[in-house]
Amino acid sequence: MSAWCNIPPIFTFEFKDLMDIHNINQGGKKVKKIIRGLIIILCWCIWKGGNEYNLITSMASIRIYTCILVVMSLLSFGSSESGIGTINDPPYLPSSCFGLQDQGVMIAAANQDLWQGGAACGKNFQVTCTGATNQGVPHPCTDTPTVTVMITDFCPPPGCKGDLDLSHEAFSTIADPRAGGIKISYQQV
Repeated sequence: MSAWCNIPPIFTFEFKDLMDIHNINQGGKKVKKIIRGLIIILCWCIWKGGNEYNLITSMASIRIYTCILVVMSLLSFGSSESGIGTINDPPYLPSSCFGLQDQGVMIAAANQDLWQGGAACGKNFQVTCTGATNQGVPHPCTDTPTVTVMITDFCPPPGCKGDLDLSHEAFSTIADPRAGGIKISYQQV
């Protein structure tokens, strides 16, 4: 489970340690809630399987595997976040992550929540346009509304108006640049 949730191996000595394991993940609030929920489901499956083991050994194994599959599928469906994407016009250098090193044009700046003190530098995110923010173009999404960007910069408050400040080129791939801001879903890839 630790590899799936992108957290270090889990070593616990008490049930309380297991219930607090979600706090070591560096993801957002939604990711922490998902990890905590998965641990609760996994513990329930193990407990239920243990109780049924004495009654029907083979059925308990099937139920444990089924529960594990459900946990795995929940993790894959619950990993994207929703937010706002804004457009950032050049120049893109210098950047907070790479200074004067050019990282191309499919890049983005992360807001304070995603930035995590610079931990987001170099991470890739798949970003999908999901709709208008009612600030510009009513139907801004293009026919290819998904792009992958690398985090190269920090978008500090109070000037940062979204979760990801996409380069002009990345924003133009997924939406009409006249929109200025769009609703997005995004996940680390």
